[in-house]
Amino acid sequence: MNPRNHDFIVIFFLGVVVSSMACQSVISSGRDAAPTESPLPAQASSQAPTPSPDIGTFCSDQEDIHRTTDRFSFPSPLVGYSIVHPDEAVIRTEDGGLTWKVVSTVTGRINDVFFINPQIGWVAGDSGLILKTEDGGTHWQLLDSRAPIKLNVVQFIDEKTGWVGGINNVILHTTDGGATWSTSVIIQKHGFNVTDLSFLDRQNGYLSGSGGPFGYVMRTADGGATWENKFEVTVPNGIFATPDGVVWIAGGWVSYSIWKAEGDTAKEVFSHTPQVQSHLYDIYFSTSQHGWAFGTCGVYATQDGGMQWEKMDLRLESWAYFVTMRFFGSQEAVLVGPGGEETIYVLHSSDGGGSWTGSHSSICDIS
Repeated sequence: MNPRNHDFIVIFFLGVVVSSMACQSVISSGRDAAPTESPLPAQASSQAPTPSPDIGTFCSDQEDIHRTTDRFSFPSPLVGYSIVHPDEAVIRTEDGGLTWKVVSTVTGRINDVFFINPQIGWVAGDSGLILKTEDGGTHWQLLDSRAPIKLNVVQFIDEKTGWVGGINNVILHTTDGGATWSTSVIIQKHGFNVTDLSFLDRQNGYLSGSGGPFGYVMRTADGGATWENKFEVTVPNGIFATPDGVVWIAGGWVSYSIWKAEGDTAKEVFSHTPQVQSHLYDIYFSTSQHGWAFGTCGVYATQDGGMQWEKMDLRLESWAYFVTMRFFGSQEAVLVGPGGEETIYVLHSSDGGGSWTGSHSSICDIS
């Protein structure tokens, strides 16, 4: 799932619009982790976010503030969530992205959002912030992570089991929906900042992140208690693990690249060096043959298991880049990302990702 080195998205570098014009279609050894179990009691929030705040429209009073939406979660084809920065406003759509509304605001920087269904979700942010909602984002409970660090990414595979990754080598794990957490500390020579998670079940999963000048992909077979270093690649932004044992990695820095990893070997299957720096943020496969990688240079698709990748012509009304994709069954899917001029694009497919249609909304119209 999912955006994703996510710090690159947040920064939203100045040359990103120019880079979109420059992009062209071109076609280890293991290391153990040291787990530290630390049950963490939940704390009820004494400062619950205000539901349905009366803020007017975002751009009505302070038009000089640049607002961004860089993380999205769609638990169903019609219901989706995002966070508007710097207001830290939780917004929701119930019509597949045609319209959005503010459902609450929170105190503290939010870095990721994940909903397991239209009502239950979590956000993670700076200073160890983790919040949970059970009513579609209207009210939130503050959970005690006991990890006063920047938390980058959150993923749940059911209503009880989930993980949160952060800086300083830290992975948090819960089996009770966030009421208590255990902590794993990943041992890396240069430190390790987790940027993405991809779990197949309660025991088996992968994470990506950076450690000094290198990027790593690591694997767990015990629910995140211990981690094994599997692959070393350049800036792995997003990963996607498949049930057949293949791990797909999207990232790169000077060039943007796609890697296919099997066993203990990761092979670069696609790479392009644009005239102006740009990135692939995430990757998603609906079957063993059909996949998509996306970022600031658009969307690349494969129909032959990653042997060939072609850039899709989405015929958008304005420039946008995409950070989140999700399938609902074999045919229905959504593709979501921010666009220029403070907009949100939500595209839908009903033919398994072969074609996409959708709309874009202005952040300034959200109230």
